Amino acid sequence: STISKISPNCLPVQSSLRSKNKLYQSNHIFVAFKQNLKGIIIALLFFKFTMDTVFIQGLKIDTIIGIYDWERKIRQEIVLDIEMSADISTAASTDHINQALNYKDICKRLCSFVGDSEFQLVETLAEEICQIIIKEFGVQWVKLKLNKGEAITGAEGVGVIIERTRE
Repeated sequence: STISKISPNCLPVQSSLRSKNKLYQSNHIFVAFKQNLKGIIIALLFFKFTMDTVFIQGLKIDTIIGIYDWERKIRQEIVLDIEMSADISTAASTDHINQALNYKDICKRLCSFVGDSEFQLVETLAEEICQIIIKEFGVQWVKLKLNKGEAITGAEGVGVIIERTRE
């Protein structure tokens, strides 16, 4: 048979060819993955940068927030800065509020929700706010800065900044 005639000196060559073939296949898979990943990143950037942004800055709401006993007995002011993705082209062309992301309605909803809430952590409150904006107002992407104010002596503000997208 042919196999029995192959000298041991050829085996490293065959093994080397097999290794090179595996390396070629691995490299080919990596290149394909890299190209797909690049396409996904470009698509995400295109989505984020082609959407318009509606913002609400400095929305002040009094609420009960905090983990300490004294915080549970008082209302504290939090300040929200919100950026939301929206395609404003239809609203711009029709000049009609029904085609716009109505920031007044969003503010009213958030003032009601936050004013009635009693969360311990700003993280939980921030997450709930983002979910309301995404689910109730059809926003695809939201960035929220929640500032608890002067909760720490010597700091002008503390809080969280989070971004969420519709799943």
